[in-house]
Amino acid sequence: MGMKRVPLEKERAEWTKYLYPEHANDLSMFYSVVWRIHLGELRVGESDAWSTTILLQRRAYRHLCTKYTKAWEETCRYGDQNDVHPLQDTSKTLWEKHTGMEELHAVIDLDLQRLSVTLNEGDQQCVARILRVWSFTHVHLGYFQGMHELAALLWRIRASESVPVPMDNVLHVLLSPGDVEPDTYFLFSALIRRLAPLYDRTQRAGSPTLIKAILHRADPSLNSHLQSLQLEWTPILLRWHRLLYMQEFSEATILELWDTLFAIDPTLQLVPYISAAILLSQRDKLVQSEYIDAMQFLMHLPDLHAPRQLVDV
Repeated sequence: MGMKRVPLEKERAEWTKYLYPEHANDLSMFYSVVWRIHLGELRVGESDAWSTTILLQRRAYRHLCTKYTKAWEETCRYGDQNDVHPLQDTSKTLWEKHTGMEELHAVIDLDLQRLSVTLNEGDQQCVARILRVWSFTHVHLGYFQGMHELAALLWRIRASESVPVPMDNVLHVLLSPGDVEPDTYFLFSALIRRLAPLYDRTQRAGSPTLIKAILHRADPSLNSHLQSLQLEWTPILLRWHRLLYMQEFSEATILELWDTLFAIDPTLQLVPYISAAILLSQRDKLVQSEYIDAMQFLMHLPDLHAPRQLVDV
């Protein structure tokens, strides 16, 4: 796939040695910092400005929370539909907004109760607020089921990387334990901006056209067999791509896969190619499968053994 990786191995090694000298050879740390660099939230080589950028973002998030709270309180001024005067268009609009926001709250809360990895009540409330504020400020896209899984994983990663002891280092600012929520919000926003086309109903997010073209060139026999099965690709690809394979593989595999993907292609344009590579890696199983077996297999894939190699080729 041949894209240039942003070189952050050196920085990662230095941070690990500084904070966790006993794990000096382990570069599988600082995902929340490295991913924000890869996704354009922080600039490579400008670490002196990172603290300022992060502090401004945290202030902006507090402002967004305040704005969202005021908007919610405004809609609550008319809590009973029977109180709305038929000639008061503004009141009716407030009622509609209130109902819409209530429904959004209910959907997000229900989704978070069904997380694949359970959060404690306090963390769940924070992730719910992240999703509510994000949906409030991105009405053109709004909330989709599955976003809660992405936000919850990013929350757990950022929370696990918090530096508990203050120190005179930019890492303490970046990984302050009291700022997990705003940092997760901006990391989530950066990721969703790139995934937005896959959530857009007006675009063919679940279309297998490109994947079929890749398979046609790479393995005509496999492609012909899958074509003959007339598989329902849309639910498979929407789940794979909207969640970046979160439901398909173990968390350790996902961290390694995302880490490589964000480094090589922060635009995420390689995602269909990764899906094609996954299909090619499971060729032996797929060419022997009929419709039902193939659908079940593709919705319950075995874990990947070398996720970095899947992207970094």
